[in-house]
Amino acid sequence: MLTTFDVFVDVLQDLGVLNITTTTGASSKIALVDSKIAATYEDDEFNEGWAFCIRTSDGLAPQGEYVRISDYDGVTGTFTVDTFSANVDAGDTIGFINDEYPLRLMLERLNSALRTEKIGDLVLVDTSITTVSGQTEYTLPLALKRRPFRVEIQTSTTSGDYEYVQIYGWRHIPAAAGSTGKLVLSANPDAGKILRVWYRGQHPTLSTYSSVIDETIPPEIVRYALLVEMMSWLNSREEGENDHVKEEWNKYESLLKEALNRWDRPFSQRNIRGIELIIE
Repeated sequence: MLTTFDVFVDVLQDLGVLNITTTTGASSKIALVDSKIAATYEDDEFNEGWAFCIRTSDGLAPQGEYVRISDYDGVTGTFTVDTFSANVDAGDTIGFINDEYPLRLMLERLNSALRTEKIGDLVLVDTSITTVSGQTEYTLPLALKRRPFRVEIQTSTTSGDYEYVQIYGWRHIPAAAGSTGKLVLSANPDAGKILRVWYRGQHPTLSTYSSVIDETIPPEIVRYALLVEMMSWLNSREEGENDHVKEEWNKYESLLKEALNRWDRPFSQRNIRGIELIIE
């Protein structure tokens, strides 16, 4: 399972800015101590940067979390941070960066990367609608704006074996921006049955370190796509005057293109007929 946290750790290592160490002494939900780096960095050098709990001894929380650093004590090697969900114990692996790469900006860039035409639409399935006796018209979720390409209905109440079957003759009624569309069935269904609606759409918005990235997208594509976004941002920040940034941008563009060419995606927007052939 690939999360926002995983992508950020990989990308920040690619950028050469993520420092990785293990904690020593007394750490907690709000403080990380690494006496090994005492007097290595300047006092306050990592203020407003970010701390990552990369690995805990038991693999439990706060592994996979990142929080803001509010203060760094260069004398003792102590990071004061926003609250982790659990204590960081001595010997846990942590990462830390300064404020050069704002993670909130990286999150928005990652969302943008997942919605570019290079990655394209994903095949998504909605199961939020349950049928009502005598009702043929159902409100679709706001995210489901484009016409579905397949609708199925549950025929069994056995848990884990709902035996969905495709239904035909339905109509899609589109809606104005910000409004919900309608799905109209051709006949009254039995009550209490789940509708499974297949549609094409963009990747759901990632909002936190634990947000999961669609498993159909290879991790290398997610990684390179974010690196391209970050190089574009850096190039703008440097007003196009940094040759190294431009070289890195070109490098990651090339790596992304190669990864996309290797991606076997029969469910892509350009091969939507393939979807119907495969799932029927």
